[in-house]
Amino acid sequence: MRRLVRVLREDDHEGVRPGEVWAEIARLVSVFSEGGAGVQLHVGAAAREVRLAPEVETSVHRVVQEALTNVRRHAHGAAVAVRVDADGPRLRVEVHNTAPAARHAVPVGGRGGFGLVGLRERVEAVEGALTAAPTDDGGWRVTADFPMLAAMAGSPA
Repeated sequence: MRRLVRVLREDDHEGVRPGEVWAEIARLVSVFSEGGAGVQLHVGAAAREVRLAPEVETSVHRVVQEALTNVRRHAHGAAVAVRVDADGPRLRVEVHNTAPAARHAVPVGGRGGFGLVGLRERVEAVEGALTAAPTDDGGWRVTADFPMLAAMAGSPA
């Protein structure tokens, strides 16, 4: 379990390579699923076409990474849905989990880093917004929205 959490939280020195954020998110979801967790990933067609600044791509990746890490630590056995789509001039990222299969008094894997506080700071630093709150079904939802780059003259998007 600790190895999986470490993989999900690991900072690679290069960060997310520009234009590869969707492949990296798919990889995160795949690693998370190896632990037997039920997780669905949906990246909308409109989201796949947007242009994001490299620092925004890294922040999108970190939102999904931190949310999945929190599910692993606090809601083991919960079903998870990761959704990414364009919402007007913003990119919206949402990670929702159902209630955990069993409650644990202490998070699995011990204490971590800066969690949602650090994540909120990262998102706001790139002009995004983050909300994280419990849901009516006993689960948790993390939602972030990010600015998209304007299309350049002559570009397809």
